[in-house]
Amino acid sequence: LLMMIGLPNAFTVCVEDTIIVLTSGAIQEFTKEEILFVIGHELGHIKSRHILYQDITRKATDASSLVVDVLTFGFGRLLTKPIKMALLGWSRKSEFTADRAGLLACRDRDIAVKAISKLSGIPKEYSSQISIDTLISHASEFTNMDTNVDKIIKTLNVVGQDHPWLLERMGEVNKWYSSEQYKSIIDEIGRASCRERV
Repeated sequence: LLMMIGLPNAFTVCVEDTIIVLTSGAIQEFTKEEILFVIGHELGHIKSRHILYQDITRKATDASSLVVDVLTFGFGRLLTKPIKMALLGWSRKSEFTADRAGLLACRDRDIAVKAISKLSGIPKEYSSQISIDTLISHASEFTNMDTNVDKIIKTLNVVGQDHPWLLERMGEVNKWYSSEQYKSIIDEIGRASCRERV
């Protein structure tokens, strides 16, 4: 675990000898429970081997772009663009998996949603005024915006990004928190803890 100066954020580096980095902003502005969610999120990336795939994705797309640009005088970008878009789409989906791991670590939907909201850069003086119910309501509305025009606008706004919308992440956390799969995993963790005590 490593700390660096910066806005609230966390990330994981190195496939071998993996390091979780928390910024000073995260340490200062997140509660202990929210940090538990963040560390659980990063451990989810590690356990799911996302770090390896993210590293391969970065190197492959950077190398291919450089080679293709040189050999085709820049026109090759048209060929590699769909591959990059597909890899970025996978990266956005990997955030949902990591958020589930974060939720399993903190076991509190409200803490998970608040931690995700703080990653948006809400100033510290306003973070205490965050209404979880309002965020969940907005996340639900965002998720239910599913007309063709809505889908196109959503896609165009994240197509070049490696992270999904924060509201989308909150909606996915809320949906999974209410699922039978989540409840089943929590029950199994509880049973395993009881067996260890005995």
